[in-house]
Amino acid sequence: GQLCRSNQQAAKYISAVKKYERDVLHNPQLLLYGEPLMRLRKGQGRPAGGKKLSNSETTYSHKINAIRDKPVKLALRLQKKSGLRVSEIVALRESDVRLDEALRKIELRVRRGKGGNSRTVSVLEDEYLYEQLKEALGELAPEQHVFQLTAAALKKKAGSLGMETHDLRRINSRQRFRKDIEAG
Repeated sequence: GQLCRSNQQAAKYISAVKKYERDVLHNPQLLLYGEPLMRLRKGQGRPAGGKKLSNSETTYSHKINAIRDKPVKLALRLQKKSGLRVSEIVALRESDVRLDEALRKIELRVRRGKGGNSRTVSVLEDEYLYEQLKEALGELAPEQHVFQLTAAALKKKAGSLGMETHDLRRINSRQRFRKDIEAG
C-alpha cells in the first residue's frame, strides 16, 4: 500500500514485478501469482465506480441553466447530453448536426475525435437543447462552426463557474448507464 501512492506508481510497480518475473526468474507470475490486482492497488485512493464529480449532477444542471451567454450555455449543455470532449464540441460544424424532426432527436458527427477517429453520437433527449440548436443552426452556413468558441475559452468559462468540463462526460456516461439498466 505504501509503495503505490498513485495510479502511475502502481502501474510502474506492477510492470516492474512482471518484468522481473519474466526476465530474471524466468517464471511469470511467481511473485504476483495469487496476489489479486485489487490488493496491489489498494491504498491508491481510487474511488470505487470512477472519479468523483466536483459537484452533483443536479448542481451541474443548475449551473449550466443559469448561464446567460447562450453559446456557452448550449455548448456545455450539449457536452453534458452528448458526452463529447470539449475539443469535439467546439469543432462541430453546422453540417455535423442532424436534427430528426419526427423523433425530436439530435445526432452529431465527430469528424476527428481522439486519435483522429470519426464517429456518430446520439444525444440524450433534451427538448430545450433541440429547440435552441434548431434555432442556432438556422442562422449558420453549412460549414460554419456551431459555437464560435475555443476549447480553452469554454473550459475557462466553466472553471469560473466552478465546473470541470470533463465531469460533463462523466455525467453523460452515468446517465447512459442508468438508461441502459432501466431498458434491461
